[in-house]
Amino acid sequence: MSTMKRLLSFLTLISLFYSCTSDSAHHPDVSDISMNVKIRRLEQELFKLQTKEEINAFLKNNPLFKENFLQASQYPHDSIIVSRLHTMVTDHNLDTLYQQTQTVFADLSGLEKEFSEAFKHVKYYYPQFKAPEIYTLVTGFGSDLFVSDSLIVIGLDYYLGDKGKYRPDGPNYILKRYRPEYLVPSALSLLSQQYNVIDALDRTLLADMLFYGKAYEFTQNMMPDTPDSLIIGYSDIQLTDTEDNQAVVWAHFIEKKLLYETTTALKTKYTGERPYTAEISQSCPGGIGRWLGWKIVREYRLRHPEIKLPDLMKTKDAKLIFAESKYKGK
Repeated sequence: MSTMKRLLSFLTLISLFYSCTSDSAHHPDVSDISMNVKIRRLEQELFKLQTKEEINAFLKNNPLFKENFLQASQYPHDSIIVSRLHTMVTDHNLDTLYQQTQTVFADLSGLEKEFSEAFKHVKYYYPQFKAPEIYTLVTGFGSDLFVSDSLIVIGLDYYLGDKGKYRPDGPNYILKRYRPEYLVPSALSLLSQQYNVIDALDRTLLADMLFYGKAYEFTQNMMPDTPDSLIIGYSDIQLTDTEDNQAVVWAHFIEKKLLYETTTALKTKYTGERPYTAEISQSCPGGIGRWLGWKIVREYRLRHPEIKLPDLMKTKDAKLIFAESKYKGK
């Protein structure tokens, strides 16, 4: 084996060792928790409707969908929504997209199982949790994923992946996450927002980083067998390289005194969607501040195993988490 192959194998093992020995890898026993998720194929119901009268009756019979997802209260009259839905379900081009979703997502039992297992873990940590209704939809690339405490709506047309004849507009580094395997982790990350307490007065980059870090940690705990790559949206190679070069990343944040910056444009450079973080390197993934926030959160939990996940999510003091993590880029 060449020196380079040995190095790559070693780095891969280090990455696997880190992910398997993190605190979030301790699986709670959720076998006694009952959770049976059934996903409602709302797109199938909608595309059977032909008239505006049928659509209006459908909306009246589905107030959760109407008020939460369509936000009907923001419109002066329901006729606006009815007309838009009628245009959608009678569009021949959209019908082609609909047919593709029925092929790629012919069977949703795998998604139902994933959601069921994830919701069992949410119930374990939050006993008062009630699983939201889950609907699928074809939106004509209007909405990818809607998540609230009572409803999840999945825009199936976004998640066709490479099998899709049509894809949403966007760069490849974003489109790669619009695949079926990213769907449930993305939904859980959004679901975490209702538990992720923040200090509204703390507008620092550090606070933003730890908000994302807590969201990823929440998702990992709810889906403990899910690879980090599907949670944060980095490839395995990006994760390995970033882990190996975290000292360089950390040095940049310290030398540039970034942690307590409050300028929106600057914060976006490190937490926003970008193909890479040019300020560090073209090989440094975009959103590196989010990754670093997760590192800090994990170090904090490793040093404080007595801090349970709900307590972490309620901790809004970013400076406290950072100080107690004792993270130094190693």
